[in-house]
Amino acid sequence: MTDPSESEPSERETQAIIDDPADRAIVTGTSGNPRAPRGAMRYNIDGDDALVYVKFLPLAASNDPTKRNSLAQLGPLLRLLATCHDVRYGGDGLTEIDAVVGCPLLLPAAENVNCEGFGELDGDQQLAATMSSFYAASWCRELVNTFIYCAAFPPDIDAMQGSLPGESQILTTPDEIRRKLIEKLEALIQIQEDLRFCTSKAPQFTPPGLAPLVLPKQILDLERIVDGESSDDDEEDDFSSESNAKLSKEEKKAVFEQKNAAKKRAAMRAKSKSKLMKLRAKYEDSLAERSLGALRPLSSLVCLALGFPECSVISQGSNSSQNLSMCADAIRKLKVGGPLMTLLFAELHKSLDSLFPKKKLSWLKSNASSDTRDEELMDNPYLFLSSSTSDISSRAGDGHSSGYNTLDDFLSGHVFISIYEHMATIAEIRGGGGDDLNDDVEKDGKDLKECTSLIFACMRSILDAQTLTASTRGRKYLEQILKQLSAGDRSASYDATNPKQLFSLSGIQKSFVHVFDTIEEIIMGGESDDLAFVMDGVECLEATLRCALRVDVATRYTTKGEEEPQGIQDLRKKLSNICHGLLKCKWSDDTKYNKNTVGKLITLYIENSCIDIPSDSDEAATIDVPSLGRLEALTVSVNDILGELPNTTDCKGPVGSYPTCISQSFGSLFAAVLNFLPEELAFVYDSSLAKSNMTAEKTLDYTLRLLELLNTLFTLTKENPELAKRPFLLSQLRAGTTFLNIFNAKAVKYFETHFTDNESSVVEIIRLVQTMTRQMSNVITHGKREKDANLIRETPRAKRVLETFLHKIKVLMSKNHCVTAMWGGNLKEKRIDGTVVEEIYSSDEDGDDEGEEGEQESGDDEEDDEDSDSENEYESDED
Repeated sequence: MTDPSESEPSERETQAIIDDPADRAIVTGTSGNPRAPRGAMRYNIDGDDALVYVKFLPLAASNDPTKRNSLAQLGPLLRLLATCHDVRYGGDGLTEIDAVVGCPLLLPAAENVNCEGFGELDGDQQLAATMSSFYAASWCRELVNTFIYCAAFPPDIDAMQGSLPGESQILTTPDEIRRKLIEKLEALIQIQEDLRFCTSKAPQFTPPGLAPLVLPKQILDLERIVDGESSDDDEEDDFSSESNAKLSKEEKKAVFEQKNAAKKRAAMRAKSKSKLMKLRAKYEDSLAERSLGALRPLSSLVCLALGFPECSVISQGSNSSQNLSMCADAIRKLKVGGPLMTLLFAELHKSLDSLFPKKKLSWLKSNASSDTRDEELMDNPYLFLSSSTSDISSRAGDGHSSGYNTLDDFLSGHVFISIYEHMATIAEIRGGGGDDLNDDVEKDGKDLKECTSLIFACMRSILDAQTLTASTRGRKYLEQILKQLSAGDRSASYDATNPKQLFSLSGIQKSFVHVFDTIEEIIMGGESDDLAFVMDGVECLEATLRCALRVDVATRYTTKGEEEPQGIQDLRKKLSNICHGLLKCKWSDDTKYNKNTVGKLITLYIENSCIDIPSDSDEAATIDVPSLGRLEALTVSVNDILGELPNTTDCKGPVGSYPTCISQSFGSLFAAVLNFLPEELAFVYDSSLAKSNMTAEKTLDYTLRLLELLNTLFTLTKENPELAKRPFLLSQLRAGTTFLNIFNAKAVKYFETHFTDNESSVVEIIRLVQTMTRQMSNVITHGKREKDANLIRETPRAKRVLETFLHKIKVLMSKNHCVTAMWGGNLKEKRIDGTVVEEIYSSDEDGDDEGEEGEQESGDDEEDDEDSDSENEYESDED
């Protein structure tokens, strides 16, 4: 950003504005005040029309403490003056004092607040430069807070002209006020950067109301070590350079020891120097952050600047939505982001988070419990700034209403339309051809990514706000917000005071789809290799789906098990396909794969791939089992993603079709897929598929497929030592326990009804469960043998479930007259890979338990497995 103060003011400008000889001497560099560095008239927005200036540097460099302390009174005095003139409080309008908006600031020259010139100043001059920058930043913030509302919603100029005492007075137009405020915000950004640097290098400056930040003792100690005398080392070097012929054996030994000691001291100094640099940088950062945190807070209404035509990403003002659709090639050449937009979107995110807390507070549920919330609002005068006189009483009495009042301002000020314009432009830039882009525009540029991430954060704050979906009033506001976010028509009017405005379910559903499609185009456009950036968009898509679900539940009273509307199903399918596609992408080499990235992707892929089972049994009987529920996505996840990792070298990956599956990401993927299998088992037995005799075969087939997938996952850790790590084994034991618990409660009961007609299928299912429980037993003994605290903690629960399974199978077999086919015995203690602990059997010997006899003996082996588990006996068989 170009600093408007880089060019020195002419002598004529200086003489015209500055009437104090002492101030003129500071600007020309001839001041006799040793505390004052050379100054400059900076950020002169009014140019030749400037009539006044603010003398920050002369006051900060004054020898009179009273004048220095007067800087702290500038902000409060401006607030008092603005309150007296603001039309919202009965005044004649802020035009009477708008000369201060564009007037220049007398500050240290630009070269005195950068890394080159600041170090040449003495301590008093550094303090004066830092103090003037601090109060100048607070002053600019106060100016923006004061004039932002009248710039966004200007009063009637003709009516005001007649009420002013001087008929010849020229009023500043709303366009001029908006332009000046935008330039003032840009100046504020530059002043805050100067302040960040100055305060980090000037610990003698202490923000008002704070105690001095003393230099840590550890830094002083390290400085003494680094700056210590090295004369002894020099003498040792001189001594060691003498001719070896003149040195005796003892002297050579002494020289050798001195060299070693010198090397150790040099290594210690180098280590101390590195540590000193880190500690000093941390100390300087803390100095800068606390000074910036002590500035006058920006009002939430500052976000109204986003709706100014001057801040529109499209140069034309009113019909931006049409321009976005008609001039795609021109849009791709626009530049998005930058320091100003980053500041405004960051403030919008902060404001939305304050309006809609993440935690569901009691004041959101009942008006009777709103006293505490009201006290919090009244104690924080900066949280909400009222937009009208009537707002003061409503906000003082109801914190809930204050959020709606602020939303009224944002909606009327086209703030959300600005978000739409930015999102549509970013989508065109990232999705358009590279030949159409401006040289200054990059699809993955830093400014564009930072701006996009902040927009995603603002979107999540809106979409995750339960306040906007829990009540009729909130849903009306949500509909209007989404309408602006999806259409972005500045010519459309918004009447915040219209009580007859009706809520349209179909309208808000269309808006959800449009917003979803725009976000999808942003994250899927181009060829980005930044997974962290893409995950911001994925979380925004997830928030859109959650919000659509909450609206549907609140308006249609959808109950659990009822089929979702087609619009919700379409959004789910889109999200599932997007996450599946991202799992197939190749990301940068430094990408971190964890549960928040690939773990979340595979979770959303499986979770939203669910195909509802028809409630009509006749219709359900005609559908293929692989096409029901989440079975298809689970099969892909197990067989095509996780199951292919052992086929790579040392199980390191990547898997050919899924580069995101590597050894580092296996744990996140493995745990996520495991957790879905118990849920899917419960899903099928709670669905209509298990309610009819006509679909019993499909229900058992579904169960059989789930068990095959579960055993495939268990086999990965059994047959691949590289994957048999403690966290993976713990996930396996927990998922197996949960799966078996649901199996005992739902599946075994179902088998009792359908055993006679489906005996072979039931027996095959029990056989597969037996394979699973054997591996669970191996994991349990492994945890005991390795003294793994987490596995040992999970063992009692697992054993209870195993014992319950044993008894339920006994009852099942007894009822169906199959008890004689069961037998029991003691299990051998085995490792994870199935080999016996005492001796490693040869390859032609079976590492499992004693041989099975016949089809029914699989259930019998399960009995001896569970019998041994229940008695906590892990003994090897004797020959």
